[in-house]
Amino acid sequence: MPIYNGVGAWWMPQWMRDCITAWFLRDFDEGAAEDHDLAYWLHEQPRNAIDRAFLAAMLGQAVTLRQRLKALTLYAMVRLFGWASY
Repeated sequence: MPIYNGVGAWWMPQWMRDCITAWFLRDFDEGAAEDHDLAYWLHEQPRNAIDRAFLAAMLGQAVTLRQRLKALTLYAMVRLFGWASY
């Protein structure tokens, strides 16, 4: 089973993960999402710390207000739906 499956929870339909991943990659590199998925898989840190690191990685790449808002939106998504994958 691959650890990184694109952006989105494993239980989401593939078409939805593909759409979210494409939206994510317009502004952020894939490394932040790969690191997030790996950290969830390893369970070495609390979920909230992993999600905050994901947010920090995205905000570190964000230049515009739109990108910052997108990072916050993605962070909200992992906080709301990530429990099912952690």
